Amino acid sequence: MPTYEAGEGWVAAANQKNCISLYTCSAEHLESFKRKHPKIKTGKGCINFKDSDDIPINDLIPVIKSAMEFRHR
Repeated sequence: MPTYEAGEGWVAAANQKNCISLYTCSAEHLESFKRKHPKIKTGKGCINFKDSDDIPINDLIPVIKSAMEFRHR
């Protein structure tokens, strides 16, 4: 699974049988995405795009940026 790291933050992508998943290091990175796209399946720190989902690229940018700039408190 390709993983991209910057400091303490990271994101990873995975291609699974019926979906593409974007993993982040914390659920807090997904909060605004989940409010904007309640029909797209999410987990605690991941987004799972079904093959039939339109991927809202512009709304993923803040998710990725937040995860990459993450600092443990």
